[in-house]
Amino acid sequence: MIVKELTIPYNLLMDVALLRRLRPTHPKLAMIEEDLTRRKVGYRGEQNLLYHLGFLPPQNQKIFFGLRLPFEDKTFQIDTLILTPSFILIIEVKNYSGILLFEKHSDQLIRIYQNKEETFPNPIFQVQRHHILFDRFLKHYNIPNVPIEHIVIISHSTTQIKTASDNLHIYEKVLHSEKIISKMAELHQRHKQNKLKNHHLQKVSQLLLEQHKPEVPNSNEIFDIYKDEIIKGVCCPVCRAFKMVRKHGKWVCSRCHTSSKEVHKQAILDYLLLIEPSITNKSCQDFLDLSNPSLVHRLLSSMKLPSKGNDGGKKYLLPTPAYFQEQYGF
Repeated sequence: MIVKELTIPYNLLMDVALLRRLRPTHPKLAMIEEDLTRRKVGYRGEQNLLYHLGFLPPQNQKIFFGLRLPFEDKTFQIDTLILTPSFILIIEVKNYSGILLFEKHSDQLIRIYQNKEETFPNPIFQVQRHHILFDRFLKHYNIPNVPIEHIVIISHSTTQIKTASDNLHIYEKVLHSEKIISKMAELHQRHKQNKLKNHHLQKVSQLLLEQHKPEVPNSNEIFDIYKDEIIKGVCCPVCRAFKMVRKHGKWVCSRCHTSSKEVHKQAILDYLLLIEPSITNKSCQDFLDLSNPSLVHRLLSSMKLPSKGNDGGKKYLLPTPAYFQEQYGF
């Protein structure tokens, strides 16, 4: 059972919005495009794992994607967590291509790809840190002691995983997505005693959902891009010019004459991703270049965004990533 769905990351959506709203000569475009490519690859890797998890037998297990949990002075993110009555599995998903060499003596990960050799942080250490923090997290909330396992999933089935002959335990911790089924069967055989009763499973599930803190994107912190660099207005879906004006109940591009009734929705979502995670009627008027507060109220209300406050002080909030997928097919 999937308790927390896999959703498109906020930062990927932010990259798409930035590429739409920065000038073609902006010096950070190449960096953003590279980041977007990396995040798309990462998201596809998680989708690949999701596909293989769908073949697991219907046992009493709960699956969480993209948990971001605060604990003490840290915040740690778990790509995938599987909660069962007898054990918990933490999964770190990596999307490397080529040949991966797990070097024994330096404990480094060396990737050989397109005749280039690169060194990366060892993902086993990363998932071990998450294991330690999650164990402390559970103890802090008085959750009964339950075995925690951790693995690294390499999403590309053609990626080779190599290590020295005296370092073969690596293959117990690093595996391809399609091996998750046999790995889960192995863990169920290893941990046969149920440690969590049904009410404990429900308690942990609720705790994880309540404590999850999604990372709200900030283009200034990530790319050093300021608000005044973001192009205002409504972008034409055809010629990509910010020449859309409101006429007779719809938006019309003054360059190519394309018309649309809903293209303002993308602009409002761009504001929430790039400017700040809440928007008022007044700030929306300024961003869309409109001067009619009643019209802007109707446009904002029609989007069914989460909100807080009333009347003139009402703020419309950044929706969940699932909203972007459900409403606009991102």
